Amino acid sequence: MCHIFVNIVPFGLCFFSECFGITITSAITQKNIKYLQSLGYDFIFGNEGKLACGDYGLGRMSEPDDIINYLDILFHKTKPLDGIEALVTAGPTQEPIDPVRFISNKSSGIQGYLIAEELVKNGANVSLISGPTNLSTPSNLSNFIKVETAEEMLKVFLKKIPKDLFISVAAVTDWKINYNKHKMKKEEGTPKLKLIDNPDILKSISFHKKRPKLVVGFAAETKHLTQNAIKKIKQKKCDFIIANNVSKSKEVFGGNMNEVAIINTKGIILKLKKMDKKKLAKKIVKEVIVPSLN
Repeated sequence: MCHIFVNIVPFGLCFFSECFGITITSAITQKNIKYLQSLGYDFIFGNEGKLACGDYGLGRMSEPDDIINYLDILFHKTKPLDGIEALVTAGPTQEPIDPVRFISNKSSGIQGYLIAEELVKNGANVSLISGPTNLSTPSNLSNFIKVETAEEMLKVFLKKIPKDLFISVAAVTDWKINYNKHKMKKEEGTPKLKLIDNPDILKSISFHKKRPKLVVGFAAETKHLTQNAIKKIKQKKCDFIIANNVSKSKEVFGGNMNEVAIINTKGIILKLKKMDKKKLAKKIVKEVIVPSLN
């Protein structure tokens, strides 16, 4: 059992980032944690995972980035989105063909997760609905819900419609097929897959009677970026489209760099040059989201 002890003298605050191992679940450990909390100490708990002792469960130390994020959120001087209820979707969706195959896309979820994290840092109460990714859950979310399909994503969203902000970063797979409950065998010949339109989540929310005050969509394009984004914003009736070029040469999917154009019905209102996705998330929140909600 060990811990990292953080003492911030000017503010009279102390934190423990624990790495108790499996003993964290013991009655004695829980009693001691509650006692220290009663004295004003704070704990930064880690996620569930593989432990150094070989067990699996709670008791891991938080990742260093998560500790920094926790402290950053705590001491963020200005929180322009205090009280704002927000929901972000991120990652791809997977539409099953049979028990072993599915239709999907190359979205990693990185940009959506970073935008959700940045909204939290600015004071918003954020729910994140995520398709399948390999990413760690951002800290201090109000809700984190994992889904697989577009229909699951829409169903969850309709139960948690925020009053203020929806940012649709997820790369929702446009089509699905009728699911085969048994694995299709190639001995049966090449299957003919009939594509069926998936629900349009962005459009559904834009036209919903409980539409949030601000609705923002993303557009992943390989050509005619501005024209396609303007067409999309007029069809979906959202407030902004954040358009990016996802051509193979741009290495956006799965990469750490991105460049976007912020577009409304009249055209481009802001271009953000190529930068790392974390910095881009900060700029999107600071230069687009905050001014639009204040």
